[in-house]
Amino acid sequence: MPKISVIIVALNEAEHIHHCLASVKWAEEIIVVDSGSQDETVTIARAMGAKVLYKKWEGYAKQKQFALVQAANEWVVSLDADEIVSPELREAIQARVGKEPVNGYYFNRLNHFLKQPIQHCGWYPDQVLRCFLKSQARLTNVQVHEGFIVEGNKALLEGLLLHYSYNSLSEYLNKMNRYTTLEIQDKLNRLANKPIRWYHLVFNPLSRFLRMYVGKQGYKDGLIGLVVCVLSTLYLFALYGKLWERQQAK
Repeated sequence: MPKISVIIVALNEAEHIHHCLASVKWAEEIIVVDSGSQDETVTIARAMGAKVLYKKWEGYAKQKQFALVQAANEWVVSLDADEIVSPELREAIQARVGKEPVNGYYFNRLNHFLKQPIQHCGWYPDQVLRCFLKSQARLTNVQVHEGFIVEGNKALLEGLLLHYSYNSLSEYLNKMNRYTTLEIQDKLNRLANKPIRWYHLVFNPLSRFLRMYVGKQGYKDGLIGLVVCVLSTLYLFALYGKLWERQQAK
């Protein structure tokens, strides 16, 4: 197996970083790019053998691009600090990476909400491109929900990437407010100055709820599935509401 660099972007992730780093201790290099944590994130990362670099926050994509450039090895695994590589996924990485004619690998990500796995709602399988040849990868140019674009053939690895995204409703609502504010410009660019109408605020969120709760069988996740679908609907309503507010201000 070729040498692998793991890159992680972090800010105040003391609650998660230990578990994340423990799941990739097999990697030849682990780089944590911190943007000024006020908790024990940096101390924990250094104690676990990670190389910690500081970079002033300039956005998700730019932080990850900086981390990618720092990687010493050609094969790179990119993680968020609240993600854990399962033993099965680790075995797949070690067994297949560098031995097949592909430039990148997708992981099946199992998202958790309030520490419960969400297996429907369109949240699973959540395939994310996180293992790739450094020379063939680049970041999408967006404010949030950034991802990697990899040239050439790609494949899917067995095992799960466990994602512990939101431990409380307050945490989700705080992130929703921050993310929707960041996403406004990306959305405005795609709309090409098309005005927001009342039906965007009504039918777009409603369509998302029906797609997640009925089409993607969110009801099978029980009450927590209903909560996820409602909050995702609220996210879209908040985004369109902020877009409308921005257009009114102009």
